[in-house]
Amino acid sequence: MKIIVLLALFMLLCGGVASGHNMFVDQRVNVDIFAVFEGGEPARNADVNIYQYNEACELYEPYNQTVTDSRGMLTVALPGRGTGNWRFDVSCAGHKKKLFINISTDRPETKKTGVVAAAAVLPIAFVIWRRRNKR
Repeated sequence: MKIIVLLALFMLLCGGVASGHNMFVDQRVNVDIFAVFEGGEPARNADVNIYQYNEACELYEPYNQTVTDSRGMLTVALPGRGTGNWRFDVSCAGHKKKLFINISTDRPETKKTGVVAAAAVLPIAFVIWRRRNKR
């Protein structure tokens, strides 16, 4: 009886999810920029020039010009999926700073599910083997 329970547990751990329909996932990227002075005062109405990197000509091309709000904050909805290299030039009261952001579509490396399943099965197999050898 215990073996049946252990086998059922094993099958649950190793089984995948079945579905009769498809799902699509995409992204829309909003970037929040915060501009503050060294003393902590927000850079109100700071000029922000946004550039997108063009790989063909290896230059940053102008995308948008805007300003921060009264808190020194700016939220920008990037076009399309938002991927690529972006540069934000922020200037206020004679101060200038550049912010570079890279948004990639590359997938992070994932662990092999077989290794995880084997790690889950080994303790169960050890318990079964140990009980058989005690008899």
